[in-house]
Amino acid sequence: MKDNSSTYTIRIPHDLKKAFEIAAKDEDITGAQLLRRWIRGYTADYMKNHAQQELLTPAKPQTKKGHK
Repeated sequence: MKDNSSTYTIRIPHDLKKAFEIAAKDEDITGAQLLRRWIRGYTADYMKNHAQQELLTPAKPQTKKGHK
């Protein structure tokens, strides 16, 4: 079975990392699970808002390449 995951490496202050781990543990979830949840939610919100922006913006007429 092919693993379809990737690793995202970030640098944050040690005290912020510790606070994040404590907050995640308080939610009975790992930091990695919490980050994945946040990334999914953020991406879904972005896609929803982006799609709404496209609906509100009139489409530009497309021209065929090579024709004027």
